[in-house]
Amino acid sequence: MQAKNAEEVSALKSDYKIQLFEMRKTIDSLFETINNLRSENIALNVSLIERRRAENRNLRGHELTMFQLNIASKRNPEQEKEAQEWIESIIGKKFPPGETFEDVLKDGQVLCHLMNKISPGSIPKINSTGGQFKMMENINLFQKALKDYGVDDVDVFQTVDLWEKKDIAQVITTLFALGRTTYKHPEWKGPYLGPKPADECKREFTEEQLRAGEGLIGLQAGSNKGATQAGQSIGATRKILLGK
Repeated sequence: MQAKNAEEVSALKSDYKIQLFEMRKTIDSLFETINNLRSENIALNVSLIERRRAENRNLRGHELTMFQLNIASKRNPEQEKEAQEWIESIIGKKFPPGETFEDVLKDGQVLCHLMNKISPGSIPKINSTGGQFKMMENINLFQKALKDYGVDDVDVFQTVDLWEKKDIAQVITTLFALGRTTYKHPEWKGPYLGPKPADECKREFTEEQLRAGEGLIGLQAGSNKGATQAGQSIGATRKILLGK
């Protein structure tokens, strides 16, 4: 009896071991499947990320191209040529062959030398060496000298317009504004850039002339027929600016 019980217990243990072994195999298979799914999911995510990055790069490239085309469309080659020849004639040096207009001006050195020729001593120190901050400082010194010379602030380009080549057309506009301003400095004997600005025309009027003018305005407005001059304003100033 005891021997039979021992055999049954042994058989049960054997079945248990077999079942346990099969369960372990099933669990291992499940883990393998889960790991495969995770790997596939990771690969899919990586693929999607790379695809999105590529799409973003293409979009940025398209936007940059459109931006560059828009900026290029604003540029006037004839004005650039005229501005370059004006600068060369003043500083006494030709632009290096093979270099673009903006590359020659980018570090600000040529512009600073130009300003010192037009207004001697306006830029005491010009950086010829150093990193980008030193070169950008040249541009800032040129901008300050422009304003001190009389160029309107609204006509002065931003540093990034030249340094990052974002708006070379505005740089040309600034140079022509400087050219116009030189006409206002009698000490500058040329060469000039662009047409001479029109001089404002000031006319002086006597009290009698002004009173006569007021009477004429009232007559034209119908004051002789009961009409009033309400809402009309006759300036007290004695100078009238015509043209500019």
